[in-house]
Amino acid sequence: MPSGYRAGGLSKGNLFDTNIKATSIDEDIFTDQEVLSSVADSDLVLILDVSEDPDKIKYITRTNFIGSSGTALTGSTNNTLVTVTGASAIAGEANLLFDGTILTNDGGEVDIDISSGDPHLSLQIGGTDKFTIGVDDSDSDKFKIDTGGTVGGATQFTLDSSGNVTIAGDLTVSGSSTATVATTVTITDNESTDEDNAIVFTSGGDVDGGNIGLESDGDLFYNPSTGRLTATQLAGTLQTAAQTNITSLGTLTALTVDNIALNGTTIGHTSDTDLLTLTSGVLTVAGEVSMTTLDIGGTDVTTTAAEINLIDGGTAFKEALQGIIILGRVIKAKVIPATKGVDLGICSVDSNICNAKRP
Repeated sequence: MPSGYRAGGLSKGNLFDTNIKATSIDEDIFTDQEVLSSVADSDLVLILDVSEDPDKIKYITRTNFIGSSGTALTGSTNNTLVTVTGASAIAGEANLLFDGTILTNDGGEVDIDISSGDPHLSLQIGGTDKFTIGVDDSDSDKFKIDTGGTVGGATQFTLDSSGNVTIAGDLTVSGSSTATVATTVTITDNESTDEDNAIVFTSGGDVDGGNIGLESDGDLFYNPSTGRLTATQLAGTLQTAAQTNITSLGTLTALTVDNIALNGTTIGHTSDTDLLTLTSGVLTVAGEVSMTTLDIGGTDVTTTAAEINLIDGGTAFKEALQGIIILGRVIKAKVIPATKGVDLGICSVDSNICNAKRP
């Protein structure tokens, strides 16, 4: 109603009972009335007092309704969030806007500060916590991202104050971004687990080092429990060959052990590689055989080298036969030289049979 016209004693400055029941007011009292763009401190405001039974219409001055001093709102624009300073200062934050969906901070900062516990921000869909971002006060103040609504409850990402990152799941990197290359890695000592672990090696056959990828092969692995290294084949020089478990070397084309050379069917010295030749059932010696004892068929041959030379038909053999004479006759003996035409050299004092030869 206009401030200059007040009927029914509505000019009183405080809240008064008009003694008019709410149900007795005609609804048309508010129709076709002037709409004020501002209200003076002395203007009256009608209110419904629901504490009365029945409810009653009462009035109060604007000053008493909002306070005698009033509080002005400064710095406000569309979607500006309001902050309160002290008991009476209300101001809009120009850098903090909220349009009902998006909270925007232009140039300032948003702090979540609590005296103890886990400061966090939960992200919800339909009233259900999906992810929670915050600081775990009970775990050395590590920054964490969890599924659900609790910090540290189901942690998927952890960042400590030293910059160490732990990810609970897999990390997928795509695009052309270059990551910082680590110069060292942490390796766990495993000396007892019975498992076949892949041996990791550089990719692309690179042996010069540098920033290269890593690969593994299912046919090359190591078992910490047994100490066994398994591969389809190994190349190089075996430094420690005195191993009882080495029972086979496979097929070798040639082998030299110290000064002994083996190649195909020949065995020899490194300076005489074909001294011995092996064929089926026959051993051919391309040199001399030196021995201290000779065993033939399980029986030791006791004949000396000089005796063997005597039997071989040499000069000593003939002289020995010539010297065997009993009663002027040659002893009958079957002495058969190895070679035809060899002079037997057997003579008798009463018969001329010297220089008999083997037919």
